[in-house]
Amino acid sequence: MLEVLRHLSGPEFEFRALVRPESALGDALKQRGINTLPFERINQRKGWQEPAERNAEAVSGLLATHFRNADIVHGNSLSTALFTGLVGELRKIPSVGHVREIEGLNPTRARRLSKNRKLIAVSSAVRSHLEGEGVERERVEVIYNGVDLNALDPARVQGSIRDELSIPRTAPLIAAIGQISARKATDVFLATACQLVRRYPDLHALVVGQRFSQKAQNAEIEVNLRQAISSEDLQHRIHLVGWRDDVPAILRDLDLLVHPARQEPLGRVILEASAMGVPCIATNVGGNPEIIDPGVTGWLAPLDNPDALAERVSLALDSPHERARAGLEARRKAERVFSGEASAREMARVYRELAAEQPRPAR
Repeated sequence: MLEVLRHLSGPEFEFRALVRPESALGDALKQRGINTLPFERINQRKGWQEPAERNAEAVSGLLATHFRNADIVHGNSLSTALFTGLVGELRKIPSVGHVREIEGLNPTRARRLSKNRKLIAVSSAVRSHLEGEGVERERVEVIYNGVDLNALDPARVQGSIRDELSIPRTAPLIAAIGQISARKATDVFLATACQLVRRYPDLHALVVGQRFSQKAQNAEIEVNLRQAISSEDLQHRIHLVGWRDDVPAILRDLDLLVHPARQEPLGRVILEASAMGVPCIATNVGGNPEIIDPGVTGWLAPLDNPDALAERVSLALDSPHERARAGLEARRKAERVFSGEASAREMARVYRELAAEQPRPAR
């Protein structure tokens, strides 16, 4: 959404944002000149199931007090889209719900979501999921997330991580980028990397990201990850580099991005890798097949299968010309389909259509 705002903020569209107090998102919005107002939404609590009405009333009150002239309300995630339709009803303005997740919906949540005048799905996989959960297909439109192709230009970005970790330029380098979690299948990447470092004496693997979830399953994955690397004396070959804000520079040094996620609505890091001309091997789930054209811009692998994933990575590492060709095609597809300009253009069209539906005030 920050990329959309970068392109659309101006004479035609003025954006105001309700954001969590003292958040990185709030800081980023302010840097882009967006007026923000602190809002901490109410989450589900014991004793009542749906906080949607309470959130809607709170947001409606804030709009009435601070943003009285708002024309459209836009919920930028599934959790906010569950109550922005109610906000639209209270304020008598159209609402947009932006669904960037693949999560189960009970009938009540499906009805709440359907109160939005328009739902934006970040992939056809998300739209199909919503339809299967009881949301009308006609209400949902697919608009792919876009990336900044200038900031992710392999001709402009310099690599950084090889020098930082003293990894030779000739050594194969692969990475998984994302939260350490079961959904991102960090455990599968570890099992795959352990096979590959034995097969390729000079290969290095990066785990870029940290664990934010407090779930026991994800905590266990991180513990096992650290123990395996230490116990097998792989700490000089498999590198845990933590949270980073220089992902483009890391991508620039990679031979392959490996993305074994168990579910992925539309993997942003795959879009970023594509823009950087880095081929990706990802699991055949969610929106991944909409980004990767198998054998053309990258490759798809089966879910939860480290052996098959290691074999697919080996084939790519052993075919440098195929990798180079796939990287070029990935960049070309990013330019055609996944640019920030294209995403912003489609969002502007939706906003204009919704604004045109509104009755004009009497003169």
